[in-house]
Amino acid sequence: MRPVQVLVVADQLLRDLLVARWSRESWLAVVVGRADEAWEDLAARRADVVVLDLALRPPRWERAVETLREQGSGARVVVLAEPGDEESAHDAARAGAAGWLLYGSSVDELTDAVRLVHAGHGVYPSRLLAAVLDGLRHDIAEARRPTGRLSALTEREVEVLRALVDGLSARDVADHLDVAVNTVRTHTHRIFRKLGVHGRLEAVRIARAEGLAPLADVSSVSAAVPSRPVRLVREREDPDL
Repeated sequence: MRPVQVLVVADQLLRDLLVARWSRESWLAVVVGRADEAWEDLAARRADVVVLDLALRPPRWERAVETLREQGSGARVVVLAEPGDEESAHDAARAGAAGWLLYGSSVDELTDAVRLVHAGHGVYPSRLLAAVLDGLRHDIAEARRPTGRLSALTEREVEVLRALVDGLSARDVADHLDVAVNTVRTHTHRIFRKLGVHGRLEAVRIARAEGLAPLADVSSVSAAVPSRPVRLVREREDPDL
């Protein structure tokens, strides 16, 4: 079995510590990266897991994490943050990072986090988990909230309109929403009536003008919510990192 490729973007001391510790793990292969290295270059290394040290103050790191996810590389990101920087846990989850740990976590805990995120789990401290998940749910709700001329539409009608923006046929919309084709047609006629239009093209034009996100964009926000169980970690008082 191929070892898990772990890219460590951290200062020299932490990189050396992790390389020395993880060199004894047969299931891990460590790749080191510099903080000033372009994210495009880091992404090209095809790592399975990226350990990102926020103490380096990497510029636009949230966007970098999003880019890794959007590129479909499959790389899972674990963020290391300093005490007092709990707000970055929300930013990390929103960007799609699979894990977030504070300095003070032991090397063994970080090793376990790498193993868990590679298996598809999320790893966040128990005391922050509820707030992080609430923040993600709020983001999803905001992405789905209709505005302006679309505010008269029901939630189901908005879903149908998003599908129309994506160019789906009535049959495709019915399959996506798990309803009958006639039900989709009924919703579509109601949408036309409420928007004061006579056809799909006009409805889509209004939806785009109002900034309604298509289904694909809403799904990308939802993807930040862990699909596998979130493992809880407890911070240690005596830092080993």
